[in-house]
Amino acid sequence: MLDVEEVSVSYEKLAESGSKNESLDDKLRAAITDVCAGELGKELNRAAEEEKVKFRRPLAGRQMLRLIYVYFQTKQSLNQVYGLTNLMKVTYLGDKNMEQFYNSWLKVVNNLKSPESVSEEAREELFLKACEQSAVLKNDVDHYKRQAVGHPDKSYDFLLRSMKFRIDSAREDRNLKELDNTFAGSTAMPAMPGAEGMCKFFLKGSCVKGNDCKFSHGGKGKGQSKDNKGDRGNARAPSPGGKGEKGTKATQERVRAPGKGRQETHLL
Repeated sequence: MLDVEEVSVSYEKLAESGSKNESLDDKLRAAITDVCAGELGKELNRAAEEEKVKFRRPLAGRQMLRLIYVYFQTKQSLNQVYGLTNLMKVTYLGDKNMEQFYNSWLKVVNNLKSPESVSEEAREELFLKACEQSAVLKNDVDHYKRQAVGHPDKSYDFLLRSMKFRIDSAREDRNLKELDNTFAGSTAMPAMPGAEGMCKFFLKGSCVKGNDCKFSHGGKGKGQSKDNKGDRGNARAPSPGGKGEKGTKATQERVRAPGKGRQETHLL
């Protein structure tokens, strides 16, 4: 099958598939006949008629495939799809399109007739011109230019690796940003209550207004908590002196002073 792409193998030679590959060639011919239509189909039909008249044999599948290659080729050589002219047409359209440029460049380079069809020096010069248009690659280009001839970093390979590194780094940053945005909603802090929200004194355990408090104590209504209605548990506790006495007044206790028959009041 690879003989189809070899220029050294003539069109007539492709008609000889050999006994071992005859069945495979018949399947190839049938498959091509089923899918080819339009002008290409007419071209194959004319070639089949000519083969039948000249050699009294059907057009081989490999011959049909060679004709398809010739029909779509862009150069004289069958296996050369792109050349230097095509490489020069790959345009750098800004850093936002860096990855698009990189992929288009490699597509052309990888489909050259041979590595020698476009020299290493020509690739380096063209690629350098593209890199010089990039703000992202400025430091890499400056580093490239500072190196002496023969240095590993003053090469086409260095420029290619530098652009690939910037593309990968930008993709990682985008992925990380998207990940952060995905979880942003679940990690956001709840909003603090407004002026009519949670009672700040209740949070400190010192609210004395109970049911009359206009701020929330965490319950369904203002001044109501889930554990104790009226917030009685959070009001100021009565002083040890009993009802009606202030908390700052010490409890009084009557004791008999020693050596005297009367009682004196001592503050404890």
